[in-house]
Amino acid sequence: MYKLTRLDRLLAFSAITLSVIYYLYNTMYNGFLPAPFFYDKNDTFMDFHNLQYWAYNSGRYTEWKSVYTPFSFVLVMFFTSYLPGDALFLRDISTISIGVFFLIAICSIVYFQSKSIRSDNKSLWVYILLMSAPFLFLIERGNLLLYALAFLLISIMNYRKIFIFSLFFALAVSLKIYLIALLFIPILNLDFSKLVVSLFFIILINFISGIVLGDSNWLLFLQNINEFSSKPRYYYEWLYFTYSYQNGLFGVGYQYPQYEFITVLANWLMLFISFLLFGLVSIKYFLSAKYFKNRQRNTVTALLLMLIIVTIKNTGGYAFILLFPFVTEIIFNRISFYVFLLLLLPMEPSLMYLNSIVTESYVSGDQVSIDRNITFGMIIRPLLFLTLYIYISINFLLKKNINV
Repeated sequence: MYKLTRLDRLLAFSAITLSVIYYLYNTMYNGFLPAPFFYDKNDTFMDFHNLQYWAYNSGRYTEWKSVYTPFSFVLVMFFTSYLPGDALFLRDISTISIGVFFLIAICSIVYFQSKSIRSDNKSLWVYILLMSAPFLFLIERGNLLLYALAFLLISIMNYRKIFIFSLFFALAVSLKIYLIALLFIPILNLDFSKLVVSLFFIILINFISGIVLGDSNWLLFLQNINEFSSKPRYYYEWLYFTYSYQNGLFGVGYQYPQYEFITVLANWLMLFISFLLFGLVSIKYFLSAKYFKNRQRNTVTALLLMLIIVTIKNTGGYAFILLFPFVTEIIFNRISFYVFLLLLLPMEPSLMYLNSIVTESYVSGDQVSIDRNITFGMIIRPLLFLTLYIYISINFLLKKNINV
């Protein structure tokens, strides 16, 4: 890992602190959380409370068309009990439930993240994580990715212990199904026992969760994911805070049909480059000596996770925090450090005004006017992320410690 200089540490601490001051000032001045926080200012914490409501009500996969796994509802049930009322009402009366939910998750993340970082600046990195835009966005949503991160940290730290790795990896996947792609890493290592045991736990966890919920339709979440991600009306909403360039391209093609062919072509070109790079990385890793594999396993895992974020357009900006278990491998020089840092900061100057909407703000309780704009961050954030992915991939391919 790149060893931070005193200037690096000062700039990182100052940038993160100033971004928090920006959030606080804008919230107090305007009465709502600023971009890149969720565009619906009355939807704060609702990822948690929607799950809370539907955990105790049937129709979660048929009526609500949930994209959540059965385990997601069971996890929320651990912090809640049945209460009458809709999800918005539950938010008003479940402060303790969501408070405990946050407390356990954040304490777990801080503990395991501190243990996983091989650096003299552990406290600074934990501060950067907790105060970063993706993490605060995750808190604002009340999203279960908090626990997916905790489970992922535990599994990575116990990679050589098949039972612990497989169980906690399965728990992470059972909260964010796209993480199942990370099973490609055991395949590259010809470690098929981890693959089989992890898949067994994933199926078992969700099968038991389906029984607990009394829901025989739980596999419908896979169909619902496909329907949810293909709706064009979500292009702007997902572009609001994302590290994937796809929503921007698809949004342009949807809004301006005359450019649709160009946007589709550009998307396929970038997908080809992204997958080609990871294919080359995978081949080099697969053919390398065992010593090299052990040292570079987390680098390849980080690249695969970045590929997931790039190619799955509805992962949401908070998915970036899943890279923090691999920060030791991602930050290998000053360039990678500053690009990584920029990706954690708000970059929201308006480039184009679209329209305004009037809605209620959960933070202030007042009716507020929200400008829907195309911001600088919507464009530069995905481009910077893709640049970092390419940069790390090329750096890996240029390493010479290989036995073919």
